[in-house]
Amino acid sequence: MASKGGNPDERATDAEIEKAIGALRPSDLVRLGKVASFRARALAAAGLGQSGEDLLQEAIKRTLAGQRHWRKAIPFVTHLVATMRSIANHALEKVHGAVLVSTATDDVQQPPGVSQGSDPERLAAAKERFQQIRKRFDDDDEVGLVLEGMAAGMKGIDIQRDLNLTPQQYETILLRLRRGIDRSEGWAP
Repeated sequence: MASKGGNPDERATDAEIEKAIGALRPSDLVRLGKVASFRARALAAAGLGQSGEDLLQEAIKRTLAGQRHWRKAIPFVTHLVATMRSIANHALEKVHGAVLVSTATDDVQQPPGVSQGSDPERLAAAKERFQQIRKRFDDDDEVGLVLEGMAAGMKGIDIQRDLNLTPQQYETILLRLRRGIDRSEGWAP
């Protein structure tokens, strides 16, 4: 995954990236297609005409060009999902100066712990806080993916399965999340 810094030995070489692209299974491509379509719908709502296929192609292109670095410790599919998320979020920020939330009922992401019946002020405050937390972990793709799963209402076991994480890896990511929230502006987990 793209990471600022890190040990260069952890980064995949061009040959390893090409091998990983060739090794993508049909199930991987289906998953990547679903994520890409989801991200493309948010872009379309903002008036950006990028399809899911375009988004996936851009993620692969940036990885091959060295604009995004794949750390070999992370599954390649997870890297591509995080890269697509980043590309889409940055495109939305350029257009609107902030992250856009789709108004389609099946695409609305509720911050974790917020029920549909919450009053508008609490809901707005929770969404703002959630966006602050997401921004705090913008450089940590693993935490970002876990946060997205939580926002989508997924259970821990489902997030682990989707991201191909062991329970220990998942707990390590949650620990980074908790510690980062504790240290950042006095937020409590």
